[in-house]
Amino acid sequence: MSKKINRSGITFAAGKQNSCMKKLLFVLVLIPTLLLSQSRKEKKAIEVQQKADMVVIDNLKSHIKTLQKYELDQHSGTVKADETTSSYLASQFQLIGLRPKGTNGYLQSFEVEHGKRIEASTYLKINGNPLQIKKEYIPLAYSAAKTVTGIPAMALRERGVPWFTDIKDWLGENQKNASIDLHEAVRKEAVKVAAKGATALFIYNSSSVNDDLAFNKKDKTAPVSIPVIYITGEGYKKYFQDHSQLLDIDLKVSFKEVEEKASNVVGYIDNNATSNIIIAAHHSPVDSIDDVLVADTSASASTVKSNGISSTAILIELAKMLSASKAKSNNYLFIAFAADNLEAQGSKYWLNHATVTTPANFMIDLNNLDLYNPDKKVSIGGLETSATWAELITPIADKALELTYDNNGTTAATYTWFSQKEIPVLSFNAISNVNDKAAAPAGQINYSAELQIAKFIRNIIETADPKGKVSYTKTATQKTTPVATEAAVASLVSAQPRANGARIASYTSDPKNSVSLGIIPDNINNMAEGLRINGTSPKKLAARIGLQSGDILTYLGTYKIEDVKTYIHALSAFKSGDKTVLRIKRGKENKEFAVEF
Repeated sequence: MSKKINRSGITFAAGKQNSCMKKLLFVLVLIPTLLLSQSRKEKKAIEVQQKADMVVIDNLKSHIKTLQKYELDQHSGTVKADETTSSYLASQFQLIGLRPKGTNGYLQSFEVEHGKRIEASTYLKINGNPLQIKKEYIPLAYSAAKTVTGIPAMALRERGVPWFTDIKDWLGENQKNASIDLHEAVRKEAVKVAAKGATALFIYNSSSVNDDLAFNKKDKTAPVSIPVIYITGEGYKKYFQDHSQLLDIDLKVSFKEVEEKASNVVGYIDNNATSNIIIAAHHSPVDSIDDVLVADTSASASTVKSNGISSTAILIELAKMLSASKAKSNNYLFIAFAADNLEAQGSKYWLNHATVTTPANFMIDLNNLDLYNPDKKVSIGGLETSATWAELITPIADKALELTYDNNGTTAATYTWFSQKEIPVLSFNAISNVNDKAAAPAGQINYSAELQIAKFIRNIIETADPKGKVSYTKTATQKTTPVATEAAVASLVSAQPRANGARIASYTSDPKNSVSLGIIPDNINNMAEGLRINGTSPKKLAARIGLQSGDILTYLGTYKIEDVKTYIHALSAFKSGDKTVLRIKRGKENKEFAVEF
């Protein structure tokens, strides 16, 4: 038998000793080389990833710069047919190789009714000086569309010239009893002075009380017989403080009823799967984005509102990432919804006119992902729409981002409409420390953070790929609060007098709301009598008290509701714990609800 020799605890057969020792020495010599080779591969992989990341960041910069320019052109009225956000998104989808899934190539167009607009031909000159529309004067919606000239004195009321009315006394009376509908009072004044020979009515406010007179594009009432012009505080100080002066007035008012087209942009990656994952963002709304068809020459690339531009840029880059992904268990439907500033009417339209019939597995909503340096905070809503989300996201949560989670539902219209169709939704929102995001220049965007958002969403989609259908969890609705009794309503109304025809109370121009009802307003259907409710968010106050889709919100306490703006401003008057009465019209019936925020 061969003799065995033990060397350092390793036993060899004597006949094989030399051979084994040589192999061992070879392995020991090779280990550093293998480790070095592995380190080089890891380093190379890191370098490749860094280069790929820089390509995405450069792409994001390019997309945002171009989209911002196109939105600025829309704002200033210099839109070219081939230079709109819709056309840019369609061209990018085509470059990526997405299949067109609109009704006309990548585009799915639909009508958006905007109501009355002030045309660009409108002007006002005082002593030869042109005034700035909206900034120094505003034609009111019930004004006659006419051309008027004259040389009146403000203090005199002579036939054949414009007349002037100071509304400060009306405002003082309104502060006492909240009984004046200011627009109705102005309309009656215009009828009265026209009968006495006035050719136009100029309204101004010499007091410090805010009046909130503005152009209401949804006003469908018949115009009075003369032009009615509201002089802003800035315009009054500049041209009208001397009531004894003669004013050479040259005025033209022109309106236009506008129905415009908006376009969803839809692209598709067909993996021959039986379900779709919808990835959606929101792009600029329509051909004209302002209530007044007048070029705003003061706007610039650094100040034009960029809300949502980053979301559409990230959507494009996600389309590139997923077109190269090995995750093929779902098809991918990319939609850039239009008319986001009109309560996401693009997403509502697509749900009612879907261009892809394959069932949806789930939806990723890139609601608003404009992040500015050094922000890295991202809120994820919709976790309550599927029990799968928490177990799916937790292991892959991106530590490069500061993630917060909304487990109680969100009031975003797109989220609500898709979840009502029992489609699980994750909604992503940036949480920014920038106070005025509309004025934040593109150069301050945190592109690294937006890259991480894109990669994180891709990881969520790829992690979900082998798990099949993401189950929908019906959102628990709290017990509905019954309609208030007459006694309860009367008790609250005694504290807050009923406002039959009350004007909107004084507001700040930038309301800060600490409470909400949780309604989804419909900004497409013009309702002169109030604000139409398109739906309610689960668990929110509106759902609990029993508000329904189709209800018309007319009053919140003493605040008359006419549109989304007046609704938001009315909310700013309340805080948590306040009680009031909410009034709606349901069909032909008027209803009142006692509410506590």
